[in-house]
Amino acid sequence: AGGGTMRALTFLASRVAQLPILIRATSRDEEAPRGHPLRRARAELQEAKILSTISPRRLDRDAVLELTRGIPSIADRGLDFAGALVERSAGNPLFLSEVIRGLVERPDLDASEAPASAKQAIEGRIARLSQPGRALVDVAAIVGHGFNIDRVRDVAGWSEEDVRDAVRELVGRPGLQVAASLAGFIA
Repeated sequence: AGGGTMRALTFLASRVAQLPILIRATSRDEEAPRGHPLRRARAELQEAKILSTISPRRLDRDAVLELTRGIPSIADRGLDFAGALVERSAGNPLFLSEVIRGLVERPDLDASEAPASAKQAIEGRIARLSQPGRALVDVAAIVGHGFNIDRVRDVAGWSEEDVRDAVRELVGRPGLQVAASLAGFIA
């Protein structure tokens, strides 16, 4: 986000600070070098005491073991498996969740065979979709949140039934989120 967006966010946050409203924004420090508008906005909001920062912590082996025990297809793999997942993901919660989603889809894989990045994990899951499923993911990335059957049909040039078929495939895949507005149309 650029300077204009940061100024708008700072203005909005200062105006609603006393109201029961939560504004949630996410960022990555490594993508905002010194002098970046995000850093200035964050400093200004912290100084005004209207900003709370939550930094996700890296997960250790025990936390990953507890997490994997709650997932039936990988629950019995044990402490060494959890340790390998931590090593592979460096405990990064986003990367770890993508690796686990991939392993749920491909239970035959070992943790050491997991993708080397979150991007590779997501790309691998998308690659296992049918061609219409991949095309719908592409259209959804363009259309954004809150898209509906008509908008997808118009952008993709598909029939309503083609859209419904592609949505059915995505609804059945672990880890792929489909907008509720779309899923409601495939009864």
